[in-house]
Amino acid sequence: MARPAALRAWKNGAIREGGDLRTICVRGGNRPKSSSSYVMAGAPLMNFILRKLRNAALFAGALVFLFEEWLWDRLTTLTAWVGRLPGLRALEATIARLPPYACLFLLVLPALLLYPVKIGALWMIVTGRTMLGGCVMIAAKLASTAIVARFFSVCRPQLLRLPWFARLYDRILGWRVRIHAWLATRPAWNRACRAVTDTRLRCLGWIWALRAQMRRWNEARASTKRGALVRWRARRRAQRAAGANRERV
Repeated sequence: MARPAALRAWKNGAIREGGDLRTICVRGGNRPKSSSSYVMAGAPLMNFILRKLRNAALFAGALVFLFEEWLWDRLTTLTAWVGRLPGLRALEATIARLPPYACLFLLVLPALLLYPVKIGALWMIVTGRTMLGGCVMIAAKLASTAIVARFFSVCRPQLLRLPWFARLYDRILGWRVRIHAWLATRPAWNRACRAVTDTRLRCLGWIWALRAQMRRWNEARASTKRGALVRWRARRRAQRAAGANRERV
């Protein structure tokens, strides 16, 4: 791209008279950079862009990992409550006594069985039935995660007897610790956590205020009913007294 001095020289006819663009730029005080200089000047910008893209990818992966962890914990709690039923309790006791590789097969089986359902949900989304396909996909995801989480909680002692599975489990726990530590150093994550906490406290405050208002309304209604009942009883006594007086007369 021509420099301003070169453009002015071109307008003045210096280039058309045989002047060199490089000499014109030098005379104008704007020495052109070589190709290596341009590469060196663009390297920090490229490194900055790559660093930002890497951080964005790591942040997105960490969010997916945290969502999976949150969903796993919630569904584990839910399935533990369901597992207290008498029939399921006996079935889980039987599963807990299986050998390690049988437990591993049961751990993988729900995902394999629900994989065609997910493919069908994607086909529904592609063919235009987006809402139905999305609902089927979410239901299949929740069902597979819940079953796998419960099987893992029941079969974990047997699965950890496998050396490679124990190493994989320890590595995943290490990733979890490092991801939490890395997110703790991110300002955006800390701001999001504070925003979520503030929103949660604000919602709890609204709920508590609504409960207090409902309690006051109920107390006022009850007092109004009690007052109306007392007045009705007083009128009834007055009417009975007036009728007794008329009978005496």
